[in-house]
Formats: sequence, structure tokens, C-alpha cells
Amino acid sequence: MRSTIFKACAALSLAAALLTAAACSQGGATHPGGATDGPGAGGEGMVPTTVEVMAIKGPSGIGMVKMMDSPPSAADDITFNYRLAGSRPDEVVAALSSGSVDIAALPTNLAGNLYQKTSGDIRLIALITYANLFLVEAGTAIEGMSDLVGKTIHASGQGANPQYILEYLLQEAGLAPGTDVAIEWHTEMSELAALLASGQIDIALMPEPFVSTVLAKNSQARAALDLNGLWKEATGYPPVMTAVVARTDFAEGNSTAVSLFLDGLGQSIAWVQANPADAAALCVAHDIMADASIAQAAIPRSGLVFIEGNDMKAPLISYFSILEAANPASIGGSLPDDAFFYQR
Repeated sequence: MRSTIFKACAALSLAAALLTAAACSQGGATHPGGATDGPGAGGEGMVPTTVEVMAIKGPSGIGMVKMMDSPPSAADDITFNYRLAGSRPDEVVAALSSGSVDIAALPTNLAGNLYQKTSGDIRLIALITYANLFLVEAGTAIEGMSDLVGKTIHASGQGANPQYILEYLLQEAGLAPGTDVAIEWHTEMSELAALLASGQIDIALMPEPFVSTVLAKNSQARAALDLNGLWKEATGYPPVMTAVVARTDFAEGNSTAVSLFLDGLGQSIAWVQANPADAAALCVAHDIMADASIAQAAIPRSGLVFIEGNDMKAPLISYFSILEAANPASIGGSLPDDAFFYQR
């Protein structure tokens, strides 16, 4: 009797082992984090059930707000989880470096830096804003760059896109930063906006949505100079300010998820541009901005755009070439190679 039971148990164990092996060979083995080996995204390998996405409160969050409200879906059971960082991009870099997010928005020059410093651990999958930088003045004295002689510009973003854009345009106008025009750097953009809104300073360099916030609080303030337009006049391309990147291992193993995300991103940006009032309401609902009227005013000046694939190369290389000439370290030491630009 014992021999019969032993043989039966052995047979069941063998059958279970064979079934497990068959399941693994057909793509059924699961892994921590909800990933699955095998088919599910064109036989790509690791296919996550949840894609972690990070945006920054401001234009990148505004551009993604329709996706946050109505996430893309697919038969592959891919879902997207969105989180927001504050105005400083340090949190985004940390999340990408730790692998806790798969796709994230961050400043273009920081994306270039991260690509070089990690030897290619990220890929650029889209450009989503041109520069949305303005010289905001509490007054009417500034009509062109030459009117800045002898003035002090208050700014935030030293060592990042705002500094390089401002200094390049001053030099193009024949003005020496620090000599003809003083620049006082502040750590926080929110501090800068508060100073201008309260009338404690007269001229500040700032992006949206801070511009609209100041204009709503100080009736004497106006967007005096659009640096995006001035840069395009000088170089032929608008300055590309915000990148969306994906971790390389994620992008290479999950092309269906990346493609689904890019389709949704392009649609979301187009919808926001066409429906600023509705988009502004969603920005409040998703904690991107606190005031719908300010969000609605900011959207037309936010420089929202959707560029992917080969179309990213010309504007980004044009922009990075100028940054490289000013300070190679600003983009990680050298221009990115073709592998930086994700193709689907």
C-alpha cells in the first residue's frame, strides 16, 4: 500500500513539474512588481502591468493632465501610474536612478547630463515644451534687450537652461552679462515670483506658470520679452526646454508600453491646447496647479509641443551645440550620440 501511495505521489510531483516547465516556456512566469516573462508586448520579455510615470508641476504636468485623467489603455493590460515632483528636478533624477519610475519629464540639458553620466541608461522619447521663459517687468520700460542696460534681472535656474538662454540672448544683443546687465540669482522660483508679485523687484526671468501667477497678483506686471521668440530669431530653432525620457532597459523591453504612452502624450497635449479651460480644471483636480484661472492663462504661453523620433534631433542638437559652446558640462560634456534618440 505504501509503495502504491509513493508511486502516485511521485507521479503527481512529476506532472506538476512538467506543467510548471510548460507554463514557463509559454511566458507564464511572474516576477516581483507584476512583470511577466514572454509574450504580452510582441514577445519583448519583461512586460510590467504598471508603468510608473513622473512629471513636474508646471508645463510637463499640464501637458500630461488628460492622460492622468483618462489613462491610455490596451489589451495588453498595461496601466500607467502618474506622480508629480515639485518644481525642482532633483526628485526626478533620483527616481530614474533608483528605477522607481520608468518614464519621466525633466529639463533637456539635465536629460543630456544624465545620459552621459550613466553611459546611456536613459533614452529621449519625446520633447514636450519649447522654452516658456519671459522677462517679466513691473512697469513699461523694457521693449527690447537694449533696454536692459544698467538694469538688474532677478532669476532662478543658475547652471541650467534659464541661465544659458538668458546669457546667450544678452550676448547676441551685444550686452555683457554681469557688466552691462546685472543678474541676481535666486534659489527658488517661488521666492522670485513672490518678490515680483509684491513689487519688491522690478524685472525677473521666469517660466510659466509663474508668469501667469505674477500677472494675476500684480496689475503693474507684464510679460515684456518672450525669450522663446528671441532665441528662434537668433538660431532658427526654438529652444527645447522639457524632455521626456525612459530608462533604457525599460524602453528596450517594453516597446508596446512606450508606444502606448507616446500616443497618449501626443493626444493629451493636443487636447490641452484645444481646450484650455477644461484642461485648467483638470490641472486643479490633479494638484498640478491650485488656481484654474491662472492655469488657463498659463497654457497658451507654456510652449507645449509634441516631438518624437528623428524630428527631435535637429532642434535638440541645435540647442545643445550652443550650450556646449557656453559650458560643455551643462550637457554632460559632449553632444549625445544617435542612441540617445528613441525610435519606435
